[in-house]
Amino acid sequence: MVTEIDGDAAPDWALVILEVQTDPAGMACPAFGQLFELLYDYIEAIARVWVRRRGVHDDAVEELAAAGWDKVVSKIQKFTAPSDNSEEVRKAFKAWVGTCCRREWNRIAENQHEHATDPQELDEIPQDSFISDETNDSTEHQNPEQACRERVMAAARTILHQELAKMPQPLRDAILETEDCKSVSNPSARLRTGETAAIAAKYGYTPGAIRTHRNRLAKRARERFESEFPHD
Repeated sequence: MVTEIDGDAAPDWALVILEVQTDPAGMACPAFGQLFELLYDYIEAIARVWVRRRGVHDDAVEELAAAGWDKVVSKIQKFTAPSDNSEEVRKAFKAWVGTCCRREWNRIAENQHEHATDPQELDEIPQDSFISDETNDSTEHQNPEQACRERVMAAARTILHQELAKMPQPLRDAILETEDCKSVSNPSARLRTGETAAIAAKYGYTPGAIRTHRNRLAKRARERFESEFPHD
């Protein structure tokens, strides 16, 4: 039984990590959701320190935190608890998480330095979800106003597409699996709770985390669109 994180009850870190490592359900087990709640704020905090030391813009914190979480999840079987004492395990695990995350962020930084833009990343997202190949052909037969409107919509879809491509693949897949383009563009839309929870667990997230990242994605895409296509 996973220790609840309610009230003043202290979580048993040794038990939570052991369940994550051994539960045959994998990322669908309840312990994964609890570990996310226990750990993600810490990962965001050390990501914020990392970007400041690197001189990287604070906007990168969310993406780095998600990448760090993904790396921790993929490597968690390699963590060995020093004892059964919850506090000792917490300290050792957070030290291990910090090392794991910083190594991943250093790798990302090196790759971004070598490849400022990787066009292959965009190919990993289903093209028909966001960009229509029919746009260019159809504009020839439209009046100027309609053609302009089509070009603006195509640009908006391209921006959304590119912003999605910057996200860690598991997070990106979770968002794509729960939402279509229209609902991602409308962060106030209601999600299908049961289905969303199952998909979130499948990728190692919580429904709240998916909703938060989805809203931030929409905000980034909207702000970028407004900067590139300012209103007169």
